[in-house]
Amino acid sequence: MEIKRLIEDTLNIKINTIEPIHGGMMNKAFLINNEYIFYIPVDASNKLVNRQLENKVSNIFYNLGLASKIIYFDTNTGIKSKKFIHGTSLNHLNFFDIKEVAILFQSLHNSNLKCGVYYAPFEKLESFYNECHALNIKLSETFEDLYLLIKEKKSFLEDSERVLCHNDAQKSNIILGKDNSMYFIDFEFAMDNDPIYDYAAFGNDNVEDGFELLKESFKPCSITLQKRYYLWRIFISLQWHLVALIKNQNNEGLKLNINFLEVANHFINNALYAYNKYIIL
Repeated sequence: MEIKRLIEDTLNIKINTIEPIHGGMMNKAFLINNEYIFYIPVDASNKLVNRQLENKVSNIFYNLGLASKIIYFDTNTGIKSKKFIHGTSLNHLNFFDIKEVAILFQSLHNSNLKCGVYYAPFEKLESFYNECHALNIKLSETFEDLYLLIKEKKSFLEDSERVLCHNDAQKSNIILGKDNSMYFIDFEFAMDNDPIYDYAAFGNDNVEDGFELLKESFKPCSITLQKRYYLWRIFISLQWHLVALIKNQNNEGLKLNINFLEVANHFINNALYAYNKYIIL
């Protein structure tokens, strides 16, 4: 009842239907009247996200035709609402046209638009690493070895052109609409970065998904690009491994109905797969 009242007061509407939907690791999300998505951040997420920047970048994506319109955004609390895109996220589809996904990515990366803020991925990874140590979370030898490798490749990965990126462009954050167009959702981490990072993020569920998208977008796909892809894939997996361990330690899984230990295990295995691909290049 409290959530219903919050939504009605915020959007100044009468709720006819309200349906909880999956909001990822950062939010509780609700489908309102089959017309709006309403997001309520979990307690810790506002520490990770610059909400003013998220609002600005969300509008850039909308103006590019790559996202839905913002209805409401409280940059202090992170509570927001957007028009609901009638469609299905790619992670729930057995088949989608990889060429259309490549066009979506290229529409963003080739837009010549920037938000003016660097994503600074290595700073974030080190911050999560330090937080794990502060919480006395024991990290595996496998993690430590891969973490050392990524730190050694920092200069190689940062020596690239920076463009506006989604930075969490996994399949669950891409919607195939009823109009057969594709759209991004969730812009909490969208900032300027190496575009190959987005291709690597597309491999969150399966490393090969992102690699196939890379090859579709870059023809020919050089060995250098392939190396950057697999290194960023390792990087992202290590990052989300740490985030999942932190969220598990803070008992956030109960609020989101997510087993964060399973998430952490998925990402360390994902990182190992990417590493085995990288070393044979």
